[in-house]
Amino acid sequence: MAEIDDDQLDTLNAHAAAAASAAAAAEAAAEQLAQGVAKYRAAIASHNPDIPAEAITGDTFDAVDASAALARTIADAAVAAHTPANTPAPTPPAAPAVPAGGAATRDDPADTSAMSAHAKIQYGLEHRQRITGK
Repeated sequence: MAEIDDDQLDTLNAHAAAAASAAAAAEAAAEQLAQGVAKYRAAIASHNPDIPAEAITGDTFDAVDASAALARTIADAAVAAHTPANTPAPTPPAAPAVPAGGAATRDDPADTSAMSAHAKIQYGLEHRQRITGK
């Protein structure tokens, strides 16, 4: 066997330590990814209460999306199978009748822009008398 000098041994040990550090970082990243996918799967399940949570599976985001889409298709087909074909779609409630624009009230002043000064004074006095009774 060939002998390894101290410099080569130090280099090999440094490479081994770097490899171990990289492996630990990769393992931590994989664990974070798994936790993220689990949270995503739970969020998809909570936003689709009509789909059983057990139907949404997968270890990657794409796999979760695919299983959720499949579960949605199955759930929609099950609902369609139990809904009679001749059932009319529900109609929204009718909106209350509201007149288009505000109706004039008795106390609204008339358009005085075309009145003479004398007519405006007379109108104002009559309007005040109607409102206050004086």
